[in-house]
Amino acid sequence: MTWKNYLEKFCNILIRGHSVLKSELNDVREQWKNFLNQCQHAHDTLSNAVEDRGNCEADVAGLEEWLAKKELAVREQALRSSLETKQTQLQNVKVGII
Repeated sequence: MTWKNYLEKFCNILIRGHSVLKSELNDVREQWKNFLNQCQHAHDTLSNAVEDRGNCEADVAGLEEWLAKKELAVREQALRSSLETKQTQLQNVKVGII
């Protein structure tokens, strides 16, 4: 085999290798793009979950405050001696809750 044959063979190998490398590089780029999309989706999902939790905590705080006021109102009620006055008191508490 002559040097010219070696050179031609080497060039053919380089050309085939270059196309393989380009193909693999494109595959890796596509995988990277998909990975970034997955990361963005996960970030968006977590951000929404954090926002929802914050809204939920605010609602719970409001309900706790409302419940504390109602408990205080019930405790401050004077005890009634007759069944009729107790039923009236209970009805007033129910109306105040709704």
